[in-house]
Amino acid sequence: MAQAHKPIYAWGSPHCQGYAYVDAHEALKACLRDTVHYVRCATPLEDRVCVAGDSMWSYNAGLVYRAFARAEALRVAPYWDAPPVVLRYLKTGDAHLQEPARAAIESAIPTSYGACPSLSGIPEAIDAAATAIDARPRGWIVAYNVVTYIEQGARKSTAMWARSRHMGRRLAAYLTAGRRTYGQRVVP
Repeated sequence: MAQAHKPIYAWGSPHCQGYAYVDAHEALKACLRDTVHYVRCATPLEDRVCVAGDSMWSYNAGLVYRAFARAEALRVAPYWDAPPVVLRYLKTGDAHLQEPARAAIESAIPTSYGACPSLSGIPEAIDAAATAIDARPRGWIVAYNVVTYIEQGARKSTAMWARSRHMGRRLAAYLTAGRRTYGQRVVP
């Protein structure tokens, strides 16, 4: 008797050219939209990617992506002497702290940090914090850019790499929790 295979679920969106990704971090980099879909794979996995099948649920995750970006920027904040207002904004997301935090980052950026090889990971950690504070772009853009800066810093610093590990798992946890917080649209 043939054993029925267990269904595989992945992250995708209609903007992913019909593909879904097991890793939420990879889906973020490929799908480029605030709306997140959790789908059942229509084909077997190949390199952690499948053809997206039925959507199990979806919702606009813009605010969740922003919260994730702030949390990831906070994870790498120990790599630079972040001003207290920046740390407070990254922890709370309080809109009243956004402009003071942006100003504090601009005044805290060392003018010669690029010329000093001992500051491995610092420019990227500062860029991640500055990006997490930016209110203009959509949530997925903020998350995408923070992740990119952290990945760049992780290539230079093994300690930063250790902090950046499992970003996909943390993003998946945020997106799943956000489904309960921000409401889900269940697709039949």
